[in-house]
Amino acid sequence: MSLVFGANTTDRVSHGTLDGLDWGKVSCLIWYYRTAVAEQMLMSRIASSAGFGFNITSNNSLHVSWSSGSSSLSFAMPDGSDPINTWLFAAVTVDVTIGSGRCHLYQGSLTAPVAELSPTGSDGSGTMHALGTRAFVVGNTSDANVPFQGSIAVASVVGDRILTLAEIQQFFFRPGKYWNEQQVIGRFGAGGVVNVPDWSGHANTGTITGANLGADLPLPSWFGYDQVRGLYTSGVPRLDWLPVHVIVGGPRGQHRMRPY
Repeated sequence: MSLVFGANTTDRVSHGTLDGLDWGKVSCLIWYYRTAVAEQMLMSRIASSAGFGFNITSNNSLHVSWSSGSSSLSFAMPDGSDPINTWLFAAVTVDVTIGSGRCHLYQGSLTAPVAELSPTGSDGSGTMHALGTRAFVVGNTSDANVPFQGSIAVASVVGDRILTLAEIQQFFFRPGKYWNEQQVIGRFGAGGVVNVPDWSGHANTGTITGANLGADLPLPSWFGYDQVRGLYTSGVPRLDWLPVHVIVGGPRGQHRMRPY
């Protein structure tokens, strides 16, 4: 399943302040499907228009920002590089503990493996605004003023770790838990419209405001995933991603659970 956003400007999923953790490094990963051309937020830790944001501009391009009291960090891809009405994967890493080369953007799709992009922008200067008091929100900001319009299937944030391309490719093909620094692994739709379960082990369950259930991410066979049977057919499966099947009448009448 996925969650569909955009019926209201307040639609969002908030995972809270993540125990007040502040970061100098962050990596974000997300599978999404946009249905409209407008400025839209993928993920953020923004309050009162300040903080970290990973969004799509009104010109259909990926953009990342981190506000500062001096000069904010800001990087973007060329206009038209993020089309609507197709499933896309995007990732960003930002390291504000270094002076230059702070930001890296990545993109993939159901027909093209994830690869690093070449954004243009500024590394910013001065002290970036702290994130510890700002909620981690998917599909909007805490201010509820940059709503996503479309579907989101899975999203994860990794604090204080910069992922490599190989690590991002690992998550791209098989979303799941790989790193201890993952603070949220949200499987959108797994909790219906009540909440978004967090499979990171950090209990940062997402609170849903306004979003509705939508169609699942249609992973093609070259991902090694069988949509009909609901399982990976090659390599080592991500057990925290696969559906669970209940077998009734096991030894001594016990119920057993295993992946399909």
